Amino acid sequence: MPCLSAAELLNLWEQAYSLPPARRAIEIVRAANPQHSWTEIACWPIGYRDRQIARIRAEHFGCRVSSVSNCPSCQAPVEFDVRLDQCFQLQAVSFDLPAVQAFPSGVSKLRPLTTADVIEHLERGRDESELLHRCVTYGDEDSRKSIEPYALAEHLELLDPEANIEFSLCCPDCGRNWSSLFDIVTVFWIDLNTWARRMMQEIHQLASRYGWSESEILSISPWRRAIYLNMTGAR
Repeated sequence: MPCLSAAELLNLWEQAYSLPPARRAIEIVRAANPQHSWTEIACWPIGYRDRQIARIRAEHFGCRVSSVSNCPSCQAPVEFDVRLDQCFQLQAVSFDLPAVQAFPSGVSKLRPLTTADVIEHLERGRDESELLHRCVTYGDEDSRKSIEPYALAEHLELLDPEANIEFSLCCPDCGRNWSSLFDIVTVFWIDLNTWARRMMQEIHQLASRYGWSESEILSISPWRRAIYLNMTGAR
């Protein structure tokens, strides 16, 4: 996966800024995988999509993520570190569908959830159980009515374990135990947003001082930009 340039990262930030999370996720992956169309990426299993985003995050902002989750009982912040290479198969080049021992009775086929499924579900405002049913081929209509959604959700997690990463946490203040969902799309976007705003400030400082264009400033290495910024008194 090629490393994105500073200009490409800024373009991604601008293009995806106003998008909802599901569509934003596709734009993030596509920025580093231009050989794949938007429709292709939308049809990837969500875990495979998130693996690509984890790779991009590791490449540009590092493999370690400092996270915080508030205790559901006392709201105390609990800090924990995440290693992306321990959550995602960053070296794997393809999505290998795990073997599932047995589907629920009445299900003949089950596939992982995709971003396209989520987008259509959200835009049509349907019940959450309908989202799960999109991934299922039933033996008959009676089976569809009788199978509990939670049973489908458990099997979908087995099919695509990277799509639902959770951490078990314990509050040091009150002792409450809970699970915190790790969302790589949100993590990457927070990092990109922070970086982009800092970069825009640097561009403003250097353009104001030296009259350079944005493209000229972005072509300068981060190390040299830092020296110029120190010389202007911005750092």
